[in-house]
This record gives sequence, C-alpha cells and structure tokens, in this order.
Amino acid sequence: MVYAPDTYSETAFVSIQSSGGTDREYMTITETIGIKNGAKNIDVKAMIGGGRLVQFNPQEPTEITLECYPVFVSTSSGATGTGFYDLLYTSSDITEPISITNDRTRPKVRCSILWTTDTTATKATGATSVTSAGYRLTCINGYVVSVDEDFGSGDAKKATVKLVFPPFNKAGTGNLTYESAESAILPALSSYTAS
Repeated sequence: MVYAPDTYSETAFVSIQSSGGTDREYMTITETIGIKNGAKNIDVKAMIGGGRLVQFNPQEPTEITLECYPVFVSTSSGATGTGFYDLLYTSSDITEPISITNDRTRPKVRCSILWTTDTTATKATGATSVTSAGYRLTCINGYVVSVDEDFGSGDAKKATVKLVFPPFNKAGTGNLTYESAESAILPALSSYTAS
C-alpha cells in the first residue's frame, strides 16, 4: 500500500538536543525551516590542449535556519523548547528568573527534522508508524551559531536561529543522515552524545 503524500506540507517536527541532554521539541514556536545542504563543489581547470581537469572541493557545512517565536531565553524544564540561548551558551539556569550569560563554550547539538503522515508522531526523533510515510534529516556534532532577534513595527518578536553542522567529524565519519520510508518504520533515534 502507498502511504506517501503528494507533498509534505503544513506540519513538521523539529528536535534539538545538546550533547548528553534531552530532546527538546521546537515545532510549537517554529514558523519556517530553511536547510542549506553543504555543497560538494568542484573546480574545473582548463588545460592548454583544450581538455578539462576536475578538482573536488571539500564539502561545505550544512546550515539550518529556524524562524521562531520564543518567549523565554531558554528552556527551563520539560521537552518543549521555549528558547535558544542555553544552546548557544553553556548556561543551564532553570530557576526563575532565568538568566543566561554569554561565555566562550560552544555546546555541540543534534538537530532532527521530520515530515510524516503519521498522525500519532510527537517528535522528530521518534519512530514512525509502518502505515505512514516519513522523511527525516538528522544532523549531529554541530552548533547553534546565532540567535538574531527582531521586533518590527506591528510584528511579533521573533528570532532567526542558525545552526551549522560540519559534514564529517574528525575521523571522517558523516554527521548528516537522510532517511525516508513509505511503508516501513523510521526508527526512533537514541540519545545523542557528541563524537
């Protein structure tokens, strides 16, 4: 039986987890998702005999941009993400009033984005039903590099959150996983610890 939709539209799941932390779900405050997959570019060298040589360039980092409406500076507790500064810095203040101070530490994160026809799904890192279709991107060993806030005339306060993921870790193992299924289960992801 075919479970794939014509398009994935209207809804998606976004989970972000700092290394050794817990998944936080950001779909309730996220308006748009932008994914710029790292280019695997080439240079072409013209030879004097008319031929061309191809030189491979290293794959560029993948960038994920979220347009969000956070009303807190961080997520104090629970699995619902409410802010991002605790992912940009290492502060983990969970006592109100919450206070995050900038620091030089850069916590590693995983970001998973899931589109699915599974109406029982609750998070991007969870398993999907065998009677549904799903498409998931998971990026690991990356960083939240910016949280740009904007409050324009007549607009609600919003933040543009940028995450950057190198294509490989130090050992050369891939940091990006693309998955899809039409009549099979996308498996649940285990907890993330940086490699």
